[in-house]
Amino acid sequence: EIVAQTTVPLIQGALREAFEVDEEGGAADADGVVEIAEGWAFVFPLLPLIDRCSPSAAQLIRDNMYLNADPIMRDGYHAVREAFESVYGCLGITCADVGVMHTCGEQGDEACWETDCREAGLPEPADFTLAVYSPAVPEKAAFDQELFEISEATRTPRDVTAALEAYERPSTGLSIKLMASFRPNDPNLFPLDRVYSTYWDSATWADDFTTAAILGTGDFEGWDDASLRELATKGAAYVNVQQYVYGLLQEGVAMCDPTLWDAAWSYFAGATEGPDGSGSGYSVYALADKRCPQFLTCAEGAQSDLALTNERARAAWLAGRTGLEFGLCGGLAGPVQAAIDEIVAQTTVPLIQGALREAFEV
Repeated sequence: EIVAQTTVPLIQGALREAFEVDEEGGAADADGVVEIAEGWAFVFPLLPLIDRCSPSAAQLIRDNMYLNADPIMRDGYHAVREAFESVYGCLGITCADVGVMHTCGEQGDEACWETDCREAGLPEPADFTLAVYSPAVPEKAAFDQELFEISEATRTPRDVTAALEAYERPSTGLSIKLMASFRPNDPNLFPLDRVYSTYWDSATWADDFTTAAILGTGDFEGWDDASLRELATKGAAYVNVQQYVYGLLQEGVAMCDPTLWDAAWSYFAGATEGPDGSGSGYSVYALADKRCPQFLTCAEGAQSDLALTNERARAAWLAGRTGLEFGLCGGLAGPVQAAIDEIVAQTTVPLIQGALREAFEV
């Protein structure tokens, strides 16, 4: 996060100088020469970071802003600005972080403020965006079809066979049932698993809960269909899937593999959330959006349906992913582990909200 935020003023400086050098732009008091040198000074430390996100964007910026380029700014300011914007998501920043530039006259002239910033997340190596996170993994996110089928099959009249088939179907390479038993290669890297298994005195505690809810056995024997449906759907998403998400994040640290964090987000959100996170999903992400209006914890107040906890979790996800790309693994993994701790904290909030809501209603 520190790297991301301290990158912002360099980008702002580069954009300002690019504008002043462009023959079709340019501030009235710019001489168009010293700005070339200033622009290259800003771009020089940015190019390695940009190249890591998008070699094509880095090359365009370099071709236009290299101080000995001939011609200078050959593609123009707007092409350079779009190249910067295309990597904002990868750099862990947003259009709001960079802000808008005043381009002429007195600052009170609203016509002189740029406003059409278009950040593009992480276009390489994938361009699939899910709940404002990219690159997500579409073939993993599609698992929420099984969550939907469990929800439908446990309606009255209950179809236990169909619910179990969806629960045990490995459509993404791993069934929701087996997600509950996933462990990182090094169990010492997943202390949360020990916390849960010790408390419930079972290594299969997550599957125990959800399977019993689908079958109506054990602690859930004798409960009505509506209650069993709530237990089964919530168990599948908030017990099985959420634990698997935590495990993938920890495995990403152990393997120094940021793509495991992309897979974790894909399971966390599920495909039906859509690119902007405003869909009606079935996985863990949806719970926070459902509860935030009831607790005034939405990103824009009670009238919004985007939860602050999801926004904060996403920020930690991107920060941790960036850390892994920089090689913060092994003995250097402290900042990435801190990101996991923040994700666990933020994704715990909607569970507490749900528990408080039901306690009040009971």
